[in-house]
Amino acid sequence: MQELTFPADFPFIIFSYDIPGTLKDLHLHDCMEIGLVESGTGEFHVDRKVFGFTKGDMVLINRHESHRAKSTGTAKARAVFIYVSDTFLADLISLTGNIGYYRLVTLGGSQFTNLFRDDVIGARIIEVFRENERQASQWKPRIRAVMADVMVLLVRRFEKQFDVGATPDAFAESLLSVYDYINRHFEKKMAVRDLADITRMSESHFRKRFREYTGKSPLDYIAERRLKNAYILITEKNMSANEAAHLSGFSNYATFLANYKREYGTLPKRGNRTAAEKE
Repeated sequence: MQELTFPADFPFIIFSYDIPGTLKDLHLHDCMEIGLVESGTGEFHVDRKVFGFTKGDMVLINRHESHRAKSTGTAKARAVFIYVSDTFLADLISLTGNIGYYRLVTLGGSQFTNLFRDDVIGARIIEVFRENERQASQWKPRIRAVMADVMVLLVRRFEKQFDVGATPDAFAESLLSVYDYINRHFEKKMAVRDLADITRMSESHFRKRFREYTGKSPLDYIAERRLKNAYILITEKNMSANEAAHLSGFSNYATFLANYKREYGTLPKRGNRTAAEKE
């Protein structure tokens, strides 16, 4: 998990990026990420999903999806990315009411299509990027205003994938704290009751709501995140498999090796990615 440091008076990190020709730097962020492809072609890899992209495509990635990208053409693809702080979402809610902002941050899973195309949102993202480059008078308030529009447009675009029912965003907001707790306590034994307490729900109700949002049980999600964390530590941080397993919360090394091989098709080795990821 990459813990980003936002400027004290500005809830965004805005930059352009030349996407490399090979896959590297599998990572997660503790915030929502929006990307717009300015040029070139390539692939976004989000968890186990692969999306081919071209100029004008956009990607929405939440805080619990590991991801990376690569260019596939003769020239490196270039994209604009914006990281959106949770404080900005909280400010929007205080001003406009909760219309689904936190749900955007928790959307995900194998059935969620992170890649999309929207010329109106894309134009607004470019506007934000240009304002950030120029930094003319009142550029920060201007970017805040444009990003408020972007968030409303994103909610409208993805609202069909939101849960219906009572106060779904109240749970989505508390789910952010659940994700953070899991990501910060891999080495600890975690019980579903502990996670339910964070949301102030009964354990049975929490299990039901968690599955509705993620498509899996809390324990399955924890196991998946532990394995993913170990994979990042081994392949990207050059850590030994034994140390990575320990730091990721695996008490039984043999079980870790079996799960790792089942998931990635190979036994763990420092700097060793799967064959598909090396292509």
